[in-house]
Amino acid sequence: MSTQQNVGVLVRQYRERRGLSQLSLSIEAEISAKHLSFVETGRAQPSREVLLRLATVLDVPFRDRNLLLKVGGFSPEYVERRLESAELAEIARAVDFILAHHEPYPAAALDGSWNILRMNNACIRLFGIFLGPEVMMQLVGPGTPINFIRLVFGSDLLRPYIHNWLEVANLLRIRLLRQAADSGTHGMVSALLAEVWGNAPMSPVTSEMERRAELPVLTVELAKGDTRARLFNAMTVLGTAQDVASQELRIECSFPADRATEELLRSLASG
Repeated sequence: MSTQQNVGVLVRQYRERRGLSQLSLSIEAEISAKHLSFVETGRAQPSREVLLRLATVLDVPFRDRNLLLKVGGFSPEYVERRLESAELAEIARAVDFILAHHEPYPAAALDGSWNILRMNNACIRLFGIFLGPEVMMQLVGPGTPINFIRLVFGSDLLRPYIHNWLEVANLLRIRLLRQAADSGTHGMVSALLAEVWGNAPMSPVTSEMERRAELPVLTVELAKGDTRARLFNAMTVLGTAQDVASQELRIECSFPADRATEELLRSLASG
C-alpha cells in the first residue's frame, strides 16, 4: 500500500469513527468533496495544511495527528514532553496544587497510557493499607511509573482487595475499548487491553454497562480484614492542551462514598 493510500485509509477511519459523511467533512474542512474522496482512495496526496484541517474538524488527538502527518510524509506538529520538563512547569504546578488541596481524599495524575505520574499523600496512605509498605516503596520510588490498569488487575496488587472487582474491571475494559477505538494508534492501550482480556474473566457487555461507562464516575469498594473503604472516582482534565502529554493528562480524584470511609481517610491524615 502506498503512502497516499495509507494516509487515505487513516482519514477514512477517523471520519467513520466520528460518524461523518464525506460531504459533511468536506464542508466543515472547506475542501471539495471530490478532493476528499481522492484522498481517501489514495488518488490524491493531501498537503500538510489539508491534513491538519481535517484532523482539527475530526478532533483527532494530537498523538494521532502526528502519526497522520508522518504517514503523509510530513514532520510532526505536536511535541511530547514529560511532566517534569521546564516547558510544562506551570501545568505541573497546577497538578501538584490540585493533588495537595484534595487532601485528605486520594487523587492521582495519569497519562494517556494510564500510568500514574503523581499521587497525593492520601492516595499513598490508602494504598499502603492494602498493599503494604514494601509494595508501596516500589510504587512511589524512582523508576517506571505504576500503571493504574495493572494496579487494579494485578492479582498481587489491588485486585484481591476490590470487593466489587468484576464491576470495576468490566467498566474499565469498556473505557479501554473506547479509548482504543477513538485513538487507534495508541499501542500502550492495545497492550493493556490484551492483558485485561487474557488475565481476567469478563462478563458480557450489556447496555447498562455501556451507559455507566459513559459516566466520568467509578465506584470502588476496598476491603481488607476489618478495614473497608467505599469511594467514587471522578476524572478531570486540565484546560487547553499544549502538547501530546498535556492533552492526555488527567486527574483521578476519589471521594468518600459513605461516612465510614470519610472517617477512615481523615483518621489516616491525622496519623
